[in-house]
Amino acid sequence: MWCSTNVGNEILFTGSSTTITFYDPVRNTYRQSDFLKKYFPVSEIVILAFKHSNGDLWYSGNNGGGFVRVDARDGSIHSYKKDGPRGKFKISYYACYAEDKNGDLWFGVNKSETLVHWILKEDRFEEFNLFKLPGMSGLTMTGINELIMDGHDNLWAGFDGGGLFRYNIQNRSITHFGIGNGLPTNYIGSLQTDGRNRLWIGTPKGLSCYIPEENKFINFTRDDGLPEDFFNE
Repeated sequence: MWCSTNVGNEILFTGSSTTITFYDPVRNTYRQSDFLKKYFPVSEIVILAFKHSNGDLWYSGNNGGGFVRVDARDGSIHSYKKDGPRGKFKISYYACYAEDKNGDLWFGVNKSETLVHWILKEDRFEEFNLFKLPGMSGLTMTGINELIMDGHDNLWAGFDGGGLFRYNIQNRSITHFGIGNGLPTNYIGSLQTDGRNRLWIGTPKGLSCYIPEENKFINFTRDDGLPEDFFNE
């Protein structure tokens, strides 16, 4: 299984082909669809699948597959390729995404520092490099592992060796956090917020919690009772 997501009463998951599977845990039944083969003819994997807050289903395929969006209103299928009419994006390998309060989507381009932004109202993509923003020059390029939005218009990006970035989508300001700021390592595997606006960070050296009001990290390992220190997935 490559990815899985909740789509109402079913769980959607993908594997090593363009076939997608829907599992109903109540009825213990499966159904499959291969409609993506037409839109991802050379893709070997559906890397990413998720449901937008408006009900649309999104898919991304590797090997230049781009994106496919299935409109929840009428079932129409919209295919987006790199350098297409809806905006330019150079690479087609998107393993993580986040949705902001406007319904816009943000995608992390695997093995790079690039973000792809889909603007809902315009149905258009734009691409930009995080490390080319003011104050970010001189940092080492590594790949984005995870993205998440918090409740204050901040997009958090966890990098595979580059640490943690907070990008405010309203004022376009960016802040970098690394070992020197209290992280146990610059390798970030997973991110999750909670109801108190704290950010939880899974790393290969344990679990970390960032408290925005105090601008500090608290780190947890087996010494604190965790069954494992390794949080890479």
